[in-house]
Amino acid sequence: MHALVIGVGAYPHCGKGQDPQASVAAGLRSLTTSEPTARAVAKWLLEKQRDDSALPLGSLELAISPLQLEVKPEFDGKLIDRADFAGVQSSFSTWYERCNQRSDAVTFFYFVGHGCALKIGGQALLFEDFGLNPLNEFDEAADFDEFYEGIGRCSAESQLYFLDCCRDVPEKLAEQFRTGARSLIAPDGSTVHRTTSQVLLASGRWQKAFGENNRPTQFSVALEEAFDGLAAQRGRDGLWRVEAGLLPNAVRDAIGFPYGPRNGMVPTSYGDVRRDLVLRQLSSDPHVLFEMGCTPGEASAHAEYRLALTDGTVVDRRPPSSGPWQGRAKAGVYEASVSFGGVRWHDASAEAWFHPPTAELEMKVEYL
Repeated sequence: MHALVIGVGAYPHCGKGQDPQASVAAGLRSLTTSEPTARAVAKWLLEKQRDDSALPLGSLELAISPLQLEVKPEFDGKLIDRADFAGVQSSFSTWYERCNQRSDAVTFFYFVGHGCALKIGGQALLFEDFGLNPLNEFDEAADFDEFYEGIGRCSAESQLYFLDCCRDVPEKLAEQFRTGARSLIAPDGSTVHRTTSQVLLASGRWQKAFGENNRPTQFSVALEEAFDGLAAQRGRDGLWRVEAGLLPNAVRDAIGFPYGPRNGMVPTSYGDVRRDLVLRQLSSDPHVLFEMGCTPGEASAHAEYRLALTDGTVVDRRPPSSGPWQGRAKAGVYEASVSFGGVRWHDASAEAWFHPPTAELEMKVEYL
């Protein structure tokens, strides 16, 4: 796997007070989440993917635009490209050459920063110098759809793309059919070598993507959890493997389980991905997100919840508290139980099989 991670935090030409109806840049500000996100993604790729037995990380290119414009970005003690158009193009070219050397290579492209869409579709990725050219503010942005079409000629047959950005339509673009954005690699009619692809986007059409100030975004944290095992399937040999085709559901669950999407943010995806594209082989059982509740619901506040192995060993418990029990547990078979200390309801138990990404269990209890 060859990875390219782009994080755009500084947008010095945005938010200058122009009319938002006349300028997309006028309605944008710099982002505090982009640099922490890009660094976090790069860090877990190096720490968890570099020596993976199924798909080791072959190389990593990183381009970042820190909020402090005078700061020269570094990573792992080395200077890296800024995430302006020229810097991204430089990092992209290096990354592309590596990906283009072998058909069994896997591309990993991650962008975090501002993005926007057209009413008729399409996606633009905005780099640090977006808005610099007053005659075409999108001159420093990339048209992802053209990029996706153009990189189809890369020799790497398996390609993964992750867009951690908004997909809403600015007022200025409401009636436009094109943005004027450039492509990092233009389509040229060459033979398409790509046989499997996954494009995973942090938000759906007309939606924004979210994150807490100065912290990695919800989407990036969810993607890491998916790679860590929420997107894993157990093979006949007993080994757990993370599969590309399981990423979308795992990411959505990591963000929204159990009550649905936060902030209305629903990751979406497209592409034609092979189920046998393994992204990571796990050395231990993965974790599962779970929720245990009681019927009737009022019983939950009085219940002590327990999860035990089949030999009776208790691995986790929750004392009486409001609402259902939400937590994480290793994949496997458990004896789930609720007890009430002889007050109001009968104790209850049930066998529960926890498989990634999520498990839900409702314990039906009866009044004494």
